[in-house]
Amino acid sequence: MAKPTPAADPSRLPATQGQGSSGRFLAAAVILVPLGAAVLGQLRHFRALPSEMQALLSAFVVLQLVAALFTPHPIISLALAGLRAAVLVSWIVYGYQRASTLQLKWLAGALAGVVAAAAALAAYLRLQAGPGDPLPRALEFLYISSNGMSVLGMLLVFLAALQGSWHWTARMLLGLVGTTSLVLGMGKTAWVACALGLAAAYWPRLPAWLRGSSVAAALAGLLAVAALPQLQNTLRTWLPPVRQALSGRDTVWADAARTAQAHPLGGTGPYQYGAWAAPNDPCATLTTLESVSSACPAWLNSFGQPWRIAHNAALHAFAETGTVGGAGWLLLFGAAVFGAWKSRWPLARAVVAGSVGLNTLDNVTLLPSPGYAEIFFVIVGASWGLYAQREKAAKAPDAGQAADNLNRTKTLGQVTALSAAVAVGTLAVPWVLMTPPGLPGRVEVQHFITPPHYEPGEVYALYAQLHWPAQQKQSTRKPYLVIEQCTRLNICSRIGGASFADAAEMVSAGQVGAEAGGYELKEWVYARVTSTPEQTVRLRASVFVPGTGLPLAELATWEVSAVER
Repeated sequence: MAKPTPAADPSRLPATQGQGSSGRFLAAAVILVPLGAAVLGQLRHFRALPSEMQALLSAFVVLQLVAALFTPHPIISLALAGLRAAVLVSWIVYGYQRASTLQLKWLAGALAGVVAAAAALAAYLRLQAGPGDPLPRALEFLYISSNGMSVLGMLLVFLAALQGSWHWTARMLLGLVGTTSLVLGMGKTAWVACALGLAAAYWPRLPAWLRGSSVAAALAGLLAVAALPQLQNTLRTWLPPVRQALSGRDTVWADAARTAQAHPLGGTGPYQYGAWAAPNDPCATLTTLESVSSACPAWLNSFGQPWRIAHNAALHAFAETGTVGGAGWLLLFGAAVFGAWKSRWPLARAVVAGSVGLNTLDNVTLLPSPGYAEIFFVIVGASWGLYAQREKAAKAPDAGQAADNLNRTKTLGQVTALSAAVAVGTLAVPWVLMTPPGLPGRVEVQHFITPPHYEPGEVYALYAQLHWPAQQKQSTRKPYLVIEQCTRLNICSRIGGASFADAAEMVSAGQVGAEAGGYELKEWVYARVTSTPEQTVRLRASVFVPGTGLPLAELATWEVSAVER
């Protein structure tokens, strides 16, 4: 009996083969994003995928379409969900079909070109800028935020470090360009994700004893944190600086969570989250666009800011597609991790690990993107292709249908387990950083006077006298009162507030009625109510602790109506 032909080393295939045109289209789509629509032609090759992958992608598509039926605008959502799912599946099929012929040098050149154009534009704007002209604080491009430039830099670092067959001078130049973009983009999350991706790429090369001891140490650390309250208290003292570095993500997470609660089954609909949660300025994250134009283009407002993200992939999926569609996204991420690991391709492990890591504080897998989401799904498809080639070459000639069914069941079970792990890991970060550490106290309401009317265009004033007892006092965290205006779907935005003061300082200053311990708020609090077509506006008052993003206590909700002078 003839022996099966051994498979080529899958970690080398995309680097050594494919000297033809394969990969040029991906590179072109990175430079000109609208060109990516042409990938839809790859759908005709869907049945070439392994049966396990067909089942996973079909489940993803069905869940997206079902979720769209439960959105506020089901017809629009159904069309957008179908289009996005079709493009996503097409990119995966594109990668699968070119698993061993993908020419990544074209991609590297395109990414380096984008970084060079961004650097040239930044230099030009700084030379031409006058006093008071808006300038980005970090490297960005017309349609790419500074965090996005860091992500592109991360991908260039991966290519430079892991494409071992390329000439060393090309790898050195790519590494230099990638590191420059990674650092100047100021995306600190991308820095950590880059380290995570490289660690995943080189993990199998480490000695078995080192891998085993690393896993044992990590598990021991988790068990120690779970079992020792003293260690938990120590870790809590490290969280405030981390929360302060979130750049407002805690507030975005809270808004996304409230949006998901308001639309539990289907979410707001694909590309419609921004219309519910976005700020008034559609150019808030694209300073360069304002720098090259007289002002933020007014026509951007008509799009409803579909590019606005929840800065966490799981929260964004639940806010945009509800629990039904969110389950499909998590299943897709589990399949990505499975394929990357089984492919034995270091670049796939790095890209998937780095992207999934980035998804805890950003969302780099939404289509369309400045290139990184497309690259992610192409790499996912290619990794599954390499895995399928290796499995086919290693399969015994006499293997029957029963063995295939057993392997298929095992694969789907492993993907489901990985999906759950990705869900826990992605949601754990906002859950930990948004949970007030050791601050379960009760705010004492002594006086809280809320006028029932407001005058449009004028300041709304209420009187609050609140006390936070001494046994709950945290010297490094002063609470503050937040006044929010809420929609009928409980989507709230801050319109005013005031900070508490140290009660001991108030007593020493001779303020009448101040108690000696804890924190005290005793003053008029001002807010500016935004007029709405409704007769009444619902307001909410909550006490927050800085850096948590969640209220320590919700004091009251009430309605006010507009009165004209």
